[in-house]
Amino acid sequence: ELVEEEEPTSPRSRADCQFLRDFGYDKEARRFAVLALGNLAVSSYSHSQLMNSDCLQALKSSLVCVDDETRFNAAFALNKLSMGGDSGHGGGVDETDENSNITILGENGCIPGLVNVLTNGSPPAQSQAVAVLRHLAVRTENRFYILQAGALEALGKLAESIAGVGEEQEGAGGVVDREKETLRELATLTCLLTLSDGLRMPLVASRLLVPLVTLCQHADVEIARHACGTIANIAEAKRTHKQLVSKTVNAIHMSVFLMRSKHLSVHREAARIVSNMLTSSASHRLFLDDGGLISLFRLCRSLDAETLLNCALIFRKLTPILANHEFMISKGCLQPLLILLSTQDLTVRRQAAAAMRDLASNLAFKATMAEEGCLQRAIELGKDEDLQLKTIGMGILRHLSINSRVKRPIVTMGGLSPLYMAIEDENQDIDLLRQCAAVLSNISENGENQVSLIREEILPRLIHLGAVRHPEIQQDVAKCFASLTANAENHSGVFGAVEMKCLVDLSESSEENCRRDALVSLGNLAVNAKNQLLVSKIGGLGAITQSLASEFESCQRFACRVLYRLSAHSDIQTSVVENGAIPLLNGLLKKESPLIRKYAVMCLCNISTHPTNMPKLAQQGSLTPLIAALTDKEEVVSRYAAMSITNLACDPNNQVFIAKLGGLPPLIEAASLTGTESARYAGMALANMSSNRQNRLPIVEMQGLKPLVMMSFAKKFETQRAAGLAFYNVSCASKNHVTLVRNDVVASLAHLAKSDDLECKKYSIMTLANIAANVETRAAASRSGGLQTAIHMIKDADLDCRRYACIALCNMANNATTQEQIVVHGALPGLLAMAHDISDVESQRQALLTLCNLASNEMNHSSMMSKGIMKVLTDAFESPDADVREYAAFTVANIAGNPDYTAMVG
Repeated sequence: ELVEEEEPTSPRSRADCQFLRDFGYDKEARRFAVLALGNLAVSSYSHSQLMNSDCLQALKSSLVCVDDETRFNAAFALNKLSMGGDSGHGGGVDETDENSNITILGENGCIPGLVNVLTNGSPPAQSQAVAVLRHLAVRTENRFYILQAGALEALGKLAESIAGVGEEQEGAGGVVDREKETLRELATLTCLLTLSDGLRMPLVASRLLVPLVTLCQHADVEIARHACGTIANIAEAKRTHKQLVSKTVNAIHMSVFLMRSKHLSVHREAARIVSNMLTSSASHRLFLDDGGLISLFRLCRSLDAETLLNCALIFRKLTPILANHEFMISKGCLQPLLILLSTQDLTVRRQAAAAMRDLASNLAFKATMAEEGCLQRAIELGKDEDLQLKTIGMGILRHLSINSRVKRPIVTMGGLSPLYMAIEDENQDIDLLRQCAAVLSNISENGENQVSLIREEILPRLIHLGAVRHPEIQQDVAKCFASLTANAENHSGVFGAVEMKCLVDLSESSEENCRRDALVSLGNLAVNAKNQLLVSKIGGLGAITQSLASEFESCQRFACRVLYRLSAHSDIQTSVVENGAIPLLNGLLKKESPLIRKYAVMCLCNISTHPTNMPKLAQQGSLTPLIAALTDKEEVVSRYAAMSITNLACDPNNQVFIAKLGGLPPLIEAASLTGTESARYAGMALANMSSNRQNRLPIVEMQGLKPLVMMSFAKKFETQRAAGLAFYNVSCASKNHVTLVRNDVVASLAHLAKSDDLECKKYSIMTLANIAANVETRAAASRSGGLQTAIHMIKDADLDCRRYACIALCNMANNATTQEQIVVHGALPGLLAMAHDISDVESQRQALLTLCNLASNEMNHSSMMSKGIMKVLTDAFESPDADVREYAAFTVANIAGNPDYTAMVG
C-alpha cells in the first residue's frame, strides 16, 4: 500500500534518492543505460550508431561518476567499441585511419576517464580500463595521451598490488583468473606504449618498472612474454640502460636467466632484451659474468628465426669490443657462431658473419679461428649469391690473412676461386673489390704463395684491379705487386710490358702508399737488364722522375732506388739525364732522410759513369751537393759521393771545377779516415784530380799525401793502385818532390813495388824515377828502399817496369855516392842485359845511359869489366841508333880514363 509521504516500494533505495538529489541523475537508471550500451557494443555492427559525440560524452561522464558499477559498465562499453574497426563497417583496427574507433575514442578525450577508473575503480573496472587502454595504445598518438593522463603512476600502483597474483594460487577461482587477465592486459599495454621512443624514459622513471621486471618472471607465459617485450622495447633506447642495470632492476641478470626458459616466446624476448642492452658496452661485462654465453649458446640451436636473429645480434654487439674476444673464444663461441651461419635466414647469417668478421680482426685468435672452421666457412661465404654476405666473407678472409700461419692455407683450401670470381663479377661492387684486393695483398706476403700465385694467374686480376679508380684498391694492388716482385724467382720471364705499364700507372697515384709500393715493385724488378730496358721503353722514367718531386718522403726514397737500379744499365744512363732527374736528385741530397740521400747519391754515381753525362752533371749543378755529401754523417752517402766525384773527375774540365768549388779539402779529409770505403774512393778521386796540372800542387799543399801514404798500404790492389797513380801524378810537379820525400812516400813506393798488381808496380817505379830526377831528392830517393826497389824492378817481366826502373837508376846514378851502391847491390847484370838487347832500342838506350853514369865512378870499373861490359859496348857500336852508339862511346871513354883499364879497353 501507498503511504502518504513515503516512497513506494521500488528497486531503488533511499540511497538512490539521495544520490539523485546530490548528483542530479538516477544512479541505477544510468547504470543500466550504460550496461545497455555495452551490450549493444558487443556487436561491431552497432558501432556506427554508437560512435557519436553524444554517446561518447555519456560514456566519458560515466567513467568519472562515483558509482563503481557504472564506471565498470562504461569501461566495458568502451572496451567493446575499442575492439571494433572503423565507424562505417566494423572489422579490424587500422591505427592510421582517422575514422577508426581507437582514433575517435582517443581524440574525444576518453583516456583521462579510463585513468580515473584505474585509480579509483574496483578490480573488475580496472581490468576493463586496462583492456581499453591496451586497444587504444595501438595508435601512436593515443600512447602520448595515455602518458599525459598520468596512466603510468596508476598502472604502477595497479601492478604493484597484483603482480604476485597467480604465482602460487593458480586455479584458485575466478578472482585469480580475473587478476591474471588484468596482468596480461597490463603487460600488453606497456609493451605497446614502449613502441614509442618518447614513452620509454618516462616508464623507466616511473614506479611501473620494478613490477614489470617481476612480471617478466611470471609463471603465466603471456604475462612474462609481454613484460619481457616491454623491457626489450625500453632497452632499445640507450639512455634507459643505466636504470635497467641498476641493482633494483638488474635486467641483465634476469634476462640471462629467462633465456633458459623452456617457453619460446619468453626466451625469444629475453634474448631481445639482451641484444638491446648490449648496445651499451658497460652491459657486456655484466652479461659475460652472469653466464650469459651459456644461455646464448643454447639458444643458437633454436629453430625459431627471430630467436636466432636475437642471438646473432648479441654476437654482433659483443664482438666489436676487443676485450671480449678472449673470454668468448675460450668459452667456445666459434661453434655456435658457425651454427648461426648455417641457418637459412639471410638476416641471421649476415649478423653472424659480421660478428665473425669482428672476431677475425683480433691478432691473437686468427690461427685458432682458421683451425676451428672459420676459414672454410669464410671461403664458402665468398661464394654466396648475396652480395653483402659475400663481402663480409671476403672481409673475414682479409682479417685472417694477416696471420702468417693462415696465408698459405687460404690458397691451398681454395680461397682463390671466390676471390677471382668476385674480381671478374660483372657488377664490380667497390666494397667487395676492396676486400678482394686486401686479401690478395696479404696472402702474397707468403714466400710459397708468391710463386704459386703467379702460376694461378694472379697477374691479370691484379691488372684489372689496378685499373679500378679507387685509392684503397690500388694501394693493395701495389702492395701485392711489391710482395710478388720481392721474390727472386719472379724477376725473370714473369712481368711483361702490360704488368710494367700497370706498375708505372700506379706509381703516378696521388696516394702515398700506392705510389710507394709501385715504386718498390719497379725497383725490385729493375735488377736485371731486360726489366731495366722494358721500364725505360714503356716510358717509366718520366713517372719515376716525377716521383722524385713527390710531397711524400717514402715516394722520393723509392723513386731514387728505382733510378739507381735502372741507371746501372749504360743504355739508360743518358735517358735519366734527359728526363730531367739531375736537378731533383741534387735537391734530394740535402734531405734529412739518410735513405733518400743514400739512394740519390747512388743514382748520381751510376749516371756519372757514362762519359757523356760527366759534363752534364757539372752543368746541372751536381758538383756542389756531391762535394757537400763527402762530409755526410752517413758513411754510405759519403762513400758514393766520393765514387761519383771519382767518376766525374775523369773529365778534364770537371777536375778544374771540383777544385774551384772547394772539393779538394773534403776529399782529403774523407781519404784520411781509416777503415772506411769512403776513404778508398776519396783517394781514388784524388788520384783522378791529380792528373790535372792545376791540382797537383794544391793536393800536396793541403796535406793530401798523408791519406795517399795510408792507401798505399791498404789490402786491396784497387786502393794501392789509386795511391800509386796519385803519387805519380803529383810527382810530375818537381815542386812536390821535397814534400814527397818528407812524407815518406819513398817507403810507400817500395811497398807498392812488391805488389802482385802490375799497375801498382808501374806507378811506383815511375814515381820513383821522377823523384830521382830531382837533384834535391835524388839521394833521398835511393833511401828507404828506393834503390833496392829500382834494382829489383829492373829484373821485372814487364817491359815498362824494367824501362822505368832503368830510368830511376839512371837518375840515381847521377849521384856519386849512389853510383857505387847501385853496382854493389847487383844492378849490373840487369842493366847489361837490357843494354845488350837490340830488339828494344829504347830500353837499350836507357840502360847504356845508366851504365855511362855508373862508369863515371872509377870504383865501379872493376865490377863492370868483370861482368863483360866491353862486349856489350862494342856490340852497341854496331847499332843503327845514334844515341845507343853515343852512350856506348861515353861509357867506353869513362872506363878508358882509368889507367888500370886503358890497355884492356884498347
